[in-house]
Amino acid sequence: HSSIVKYRDNIYYSYNKGVFKYDPSNNRFIKDTLLSKLLKKEEYTSGKLISDVSNNILWGVTKKDLNYLTPGKLSNVPKINKVPFSKALPRGLTGYENISHLRNQEYLIGTSTGYIVVDLEKVQNKLYNIEINTITNGNLDHDILNSIDKTVSGEFKNKQSTLQFNYSVAEFDKYLDTEYQYQLEGISSQWTNWSSRPYALFENLPHGNYTFNVRARVGNIMSKNTASYSFSVARPWYFSNTMITLVHHVYISRSIYGNSSRITKLS
Repeated sequence: HSSIVKYRDNIYYSYNKGVFKYDPSNNRFIKDTLLSKLLKKEEYTSGKLISDVSNNILWGVTKKDLNYLTPGKLSNVPKINKVPFSKALPRGLTGYENISHLRNQEYLIGTSTGYIVVDLEKVQNKLYNIEINTITNGNLDHDILNSIDKTVSGEFKNKQSTLQFNYSVAEFDKYLDTEYQYQLEGISSQWTNWSSRPYALFENLPHGNYTFNVRARVGNIMSKNTASYSFSVARPWYFSNTMITLVHHVYISRSIYGNSSRITKLS
């Protein structure tokens, strides 16, 4: 799909290769690198651009975002803004997207099954917190689950080394997607891939010290905090300091006894 639109006295042609500005002096279209960001290739759905003349805005629709171009406030360079859009929401037929201004910063987004009202002011200014809601741990067989006080660092026996973390963001805008990413320091410093799954399960962790970190993004907005919980898993009984000391004493005793026996026989 492609489209031709007039925006701020210029004519633009858009398709899956980008957005091109008409150059009347050479009678040809030249690629506009800035406006092409409205329709990134990896998120491309159609080349449809929508011009809002009354508000001086140029819209582009991708798989995950509503992108729009506005004049720069402090320079002549236009600014590209993103409005994250839930992948679960129905879209209009590709190439037939419809966006209409209602009032102030509110816009009516038309789809093939209805309409959604988006308030740009609320989308742009909102910040989000992520919170660990509950923590449970259990034994190796998963038949005992204990609720853990998340405000206190945990100290777990080796047989209680299976933990599950449940977390969430208080976000009720149905046109936004919430995704999560976590890491478990002590196992790996790498963050996981983004996922909509609101929990993480770790089974049969080895003994050691750990810190669980989780963060979120709502649309394209990162949570302003990272939620964390620190805990430790004890050594198994046969690796405990008491057992190691006992084995050490037995070894020394046997060595002494063995040496004594050899001395007696030599005598």
